[in-house]
Amino acid sequence: SADIMVASLFSVPAMALFMSMIVFVFSVSGRFVKPFAWAMYAYCALIASLASIFSWPEWITYGSPFAHTSAYPSINVDYKPLIIMSAMTVVMLSLSSWLFTRRDISLK
Repeated sequence: SADIMVASLFSVPAMALFMSMIVFVFSVSGRFVKPFAWAMYAYCALIASLASIFSWPEWITYGSPFAHTSAYPSINVDYKPLIIMSAMTVVMLSLSSWLFTRRDISLK
């Protein structure tokens, strides 16, 4: 009920960071956004489902923003990764906006 709603909100900064990385790649070079987005999605999905099964090293999971979210109902919540991911999202979107205006695109 309420715990499920709160637990789902803890993944919002990770989703926003994931999307801001895709927007950043688009603002730098639109040509590579589709392969990057699918590769990042596949990486995050593999990490989420297979990292604990195969006992991969921890440094492999650090690239996925979803690996840094707390499991709300079961453990103590650490707000530091949520704040850092939110700040990174704001910085990446601001930088993406600035970079996108600098691109040489003609709309004819």
